[in-house]
Amino acid sequence: MRGSLVPWRTQPSAVPAILPAAPAGDPLRARGVVLVVTRADRTGGAQVHVLHLARGLQARGVPVLVVTGPPGPFAEALRQAGIPYRSLPQLVRPIRPVADLRALLALRRTLRQANPALVAAHSTKATWLARLAAATLRIPCVITVHGWPWATGQPRARASGRKGVGGAGGLPPGERAVLALARWGERLLARLAAAAATIAVCHHDYQEGLRHGLLDPRRAVVIPNGVADPARATPANPAPAPPAGSGSVAAAYAGATGVAGRGQTAATAPGPVAPPGPTRTAAAETGRVAAAAAAQAAAAAPGRTGLAAPPWTDPAGPAPATPLRIVMVARFEPPKDHPTLLQAVALLERQGLQAPGRRAGWVVELAGDGPLLPAARQLAASLGIDHRVRFLGAQPEGAAVVQGAAVAVLCSRREGLPLAILEAMAAGVPVVATAAGGIPEAVEPGITGFLVPPGDAVATARCLGRLLADPSLRRRMGAAGRARYEARFTVERMVAATLAVYRQVCGDWIPSPARDTMVGGGDGAEQPAAASRRSRPAPAGHG
Repeated sequence: MRGSLVPWRTQPSAVPAILPAAPAGDPLRARGVVLVVTRADRTGGAQVHVLHLARGLQARGVPVLVVTGPPGPFAEALRQAGIPYRSLPQLVRPIRPVADLRALLALRRTLRQANPALVAAHSTKATWLARLAAATLRIPCVITVHGWPWATGQPRARASGRKGVGGAGGLPPGERAVLALARWGERLLARLAAAAATIAVCHHDYQEGLRHGLLDPRRAVVIPNGVADPARATPANPAPAPPAGSGSVAAAYAGATGVAGRGQTAATAPGPVAPPGPTRTAAAETGRVAAAAAAQAAAAAPGRTGLAAPPWTDPAGPAPATPLRIVMVARFEPPKDHPTLLQAVALLERQGLQAPGRRAGWVVELAGDGPLLPAARQLAASLGIDHRVRFLGAQPEGAAVVQGAAVAVLCSRREGLPLAILEAMAAGVPVVATAAGGIPEAVEPGITGFLVPPGDAVATARCLGRLLADPSLRRRMGAAGRARYEARFTVERMVAATLAVYRQVCGDWIPSPARDTMVGGGDGAEQPAAASRRSRPAPAGHG
């Protein structure tokens, strides 16, 4: 008989023992969960998400083992948090067939020995390998989508009128080939090793998955990212956010938690941003929000939100002798589009923008590292703003960087639901961000910040300048962002909602004896095999 989940780790002296096993009637507490994420050499959004999730599951009595790639900052963060983990040197981000096969075999050995009740995978490579390894052992696998690798998160280039801004048409041929391979791989995995459930961190990713035929709406839900509360160490536990999927997982989730899922009315569904309507694509929704941003921003007036400044912040802001800080926390990679921000800063510099009441003026702080950092430094120098921009390098806690900032900014061309935006809202800091991916689901233009079109330096400069010049507007938007964070984006809501999905999967899972999880439908179309789930009435809208 296989044993319960054991605390594998690379530094055995630093991790406490796993919690005692619960009664056999609770498979999650009895056997635990294995969380798989590819990279441990950095602590990005997926890694922070897994760290929060692992802590939350442990606090609820669910044993956890994190399987990740070669050791690095993320592995060290797991060690310091007392979370058992195992590093697999073969598990790397690039596609390397030989190394990937070795990683698959190593992951399968780890899962076979741990014998968890469920495997939960995060990031593209991890979801591919985890689904295959779990399928061979007949263990249910739940995947979390932190943004599809091929998605631009914005309208296509033809719709935006800017060559190369959206869609794959503006990408180099090599990158287009890689993205096409990623789509093909996802479709293949959906046939060979279908996930027991898919969690999307934003409605944009949910709709993108449906559009490409990669999600079964009966097994897919939206659970927004959550970030830690900087105001208190042990925040309260509000009700979990409702999923946006429909069908078996979402319906059972709503029944178990009392929170409405997709299809219920706004009056009875107190949860995150409602998903776009069934006929509205994510790209169309993003374009609509971007087009409305300017009008909504113009409508923002004193007293609009009626909210006071958060109690842990100084309503007057930092001391007048210190500069106002514009902060962007992001790796220096093409999707983050630092050049647009630097061009916006150059525009503000040429306009002679002043920070009212601040002898030290204003500065821009860029936290992060990455391959494009040297190019960003060179661009700042060539624009004559190197005195205005501070390059902070990689920071262990992005949330700490944004504390006390005047404005948080993110110029990404594609995104899922970025933690940097949520951390700014949690800190009561107004946001200027692009209307890309799931960002419009977090930022209310004119209320908690401003949304601008991707790649638009002029609009970015205009919004930054307005916030720097108006302390009362910063306070109102910061307070509104904090209230929105408390209502929708806490770690507690995210963990509780995710655990509800895990319990539903474990309660329903019946492994299929067939290798192929797809069977032919009566009309010749392929449909998910019914053998992998217990029979249940067809969900409304999918019958």
